Amino acid sequence: MPETIIDVLARQQGVITRQQAMAGGLSKHAWEWRLSTGRWQKVLPGVAVAHSGGISDEQRPWAAVLYGGEGAALGGRASLTLVGTKLPWNSDTVQPLDVVIPQERRLADGALPDGGTVIIRRLKNPGQWITTWRGLACVRPHAAVLHAVAWARSDAQAEFLLSATVQQRKTAVPLVREALDLMPELTRRALVRELLDDIELGAHATSELRFLRMCRKHGLPLPDELQRRVRVGRKTHYLDARYRAVGVTIEIDGAHHRDAESWDADALRALRVTAALPGERVIRITTGMLRNHEAEVAALLLVVLLGRCAA
Repeated sequence: MPETIIDVLARQQGVITRQQAMAGGLSKHAWEWRLSTGRWQKVLPGVAVAHSGGISDEQRPWAAVLYGGEGAALGGRASLTLVGTKLPWNSDTVQPLDVVIPQERRLADGALPDGGTVIIRRLKNPGQWITTWRGLACVRPHAAVLHAVAWARSDAQAEFLLSATVQQRKTAVPLVREALDLMPELTRRALVRELLDDIELGAHATSELRFLRMCRKHGLPLPDELQRRVRVGRKTHYLDARYRAVGVTIEIDGAHHRDAESWDADALRALRVTAALPGERVIRITTGMLRNHEAEVAALLLVVLLGRCAA
């Protein structure tokens, strides 16, 4: 028995396709009348919301997937956001929504009335990755993050997407590795393998990943520990990278460490660590140093680390 229009609207956050409305008993004339009078709003070709206002954040992904048609699902960053991954978005613009469809189908990108876009991504056999989240078809996180990495604007953005998704426990490294094995043509495949190795070592933040990449590139030894927990009195501190054998801790400061309050807190933290680990040497570097003076930072750290080893 076909669903009623009311049932469809309740299930899909008030979003409906023309085909679904016809199947629910609405005539072509009644569909056009609702749109022309403003009782319903067209949001994409063949897709409408059943009210006179704009499209809501909950309705946008539904509209995008319904526009994608049979076999479509929310993918990439949009899918990761749907399942609760916290990713930085530009709050000044409506963010695009990636929708995956079977490779053999043809469909143009779509434009939402609020300025957002629906980006159609054609994949070979996308059904193997698709699940549902609160009724909406989406790509499973371990595959969605790989697609997001491949579609990222830069390697730096790709690093963040992968590390953030794993760190927030939306997926796990073994699941991502299994999915990667089934995507032999994935863009940035080599980068993903390197990042997964680093994440398993303990790196989560992009600053730590960049530090490990610098170590490999310039022949520095890899740290013994990442994010090592140290208890100092009633406070717990996490050391970014520690070379236990030579008693050197590397602290990597991002942009949020630049204000005076954070600077004082970081200095006090370094002093606490030194007091808790007698003989420990705490070296602070910034993400700006890694980005703009990588070769010099690597050369100086090589002297520090190998010099202490030789001693």
